[in-house]
Amino acid sequence: MVDFFQSLPSEAIGCLTFIVCSFAILGTFRYYGALGLFIYNSVAIIAGNLQVLKAGEFSFLNYPIALGTVVFSSSFLTSDILTEYYGKKIAQKSIWLSFLTSLLLSILMLLTLGIKPIETIKEDYAVFNKAHEAMAVLFLPIPTILIASLSAYLVSQYCDIYIFQYIKNLTKGKALWLRSSLAFIISSSIDNIIFSTLAWVILASHPVELKTLIFTYILGTYTVRLIVSLANTVVMYLVRFINLSRKNVVDVSLSKLSV
Repeated sequence: MVDFFQSLPSEAIGCLTFIVCSFAILGTFRYYGALGLFIYNSVAIIAGNLQVLKAGEFSFLNYPIALGTVVFSSSFLTSDILTEYYGKKIAQKSIWLSFLTSLLLSILMLLTLGIKPIETIKEDYAVFNKAHEAMAVLFLPIPTILIASLSAYLVSQYCDIYIFQYIKNLTKGKALWLRSSLAFIISSSIDNIIFSTLAWVILASHPVELKTLIFTYILGTYTVRLIVSLANTVVMYLVRFINLSRKNVVDVSLSKLSV
């Protein structure tokens, strides 16, 4: 299956990723309400922080850009949905749960890497040492990524929630497209700049060049985020439609979430 995916253009994989994220958000909201979005958000943050370690080439740019943009951007969509239908406090709880989930995974994987690879060289054991090397590539950068991600995530997500709610109050609940797109565009730019600067320059053991920082990590991914913002607005209206059809669905543990 991976070979098949690699035969497709990178843009097609990006579209498929967005479709998967959108259906996951719509499905979890339809059947599990706020709790479902909490779970999705936690998974999205973990996946996005892993994907950002890889870069891909796209036909509309002359340089590779870091991945994870589509998945991570979906977390802004879930925050907007939570703010729209459950309020700011519930949306903020989702932010902290997502961070704590990422922190827990980081600690568990660092402890896993703390166990020395198998020293007895046997063919049957080789796969375990290969797995250790693969884990080291993915999870040893986690402390740096986590610090950068936490700083950017908290600031940008709180900005997204407040901007979304402010515009909602200003327009008296009208113009869903306006608050959805503006909140995402502003907050995602804040996230992009903070995370990229911290992760790839300030906290990096081998800082990237300024040109790479600007074009690969900031402008490159932000171009994708602008495209995603338009698609997210469509998803927000689908969520509104789904919300009308789930009047008899009880949100799992919503009463506990609002404590």
